[in-house]
Amino acid sequence: MSPEAALQELIRAVAREAAQEGARAQAHAQAAAAPAEPSVDGRSSLPDDRAWSVAEVAYYLNYSKSLVRKLELEGRLPALPRISRRLTFDPLVVKAFRAGTLRALPLRTTPRRR
Repeated sequence: MSPEAALQELIRAVAREAAQEGARAQAHAQAAAAPAEPSVDGRSSLPDDRAWSVAEVAYYLNYSKSLVRKLELEGRLPALPRISRRLTFDPLVVKAFRAGTLRALPLRTTPRRR
């Protein structure tokens, strides 16, 4: 192989490698821009077929767990009936609360005692 042909082959190899690197960078940028999994209101989707724990509600609402407990204690975020001491929430109620369409009347006039 002549030196000119070897040089041309080297230039083509470098161009192919640069094109592949550019395609990888573009694919990486597209993957970073798109959510990794389906989301609702920017938060990762949680299952609607079961009750949500305090931690899941806090994650969905982007609140702290203590604020979720306080909202339940004040009657502003209704919880499901307790099983033992476990506090759970209906996902549809939480979504309505986040959307601002929750029109629940407080069940008690004074906060529940701990």
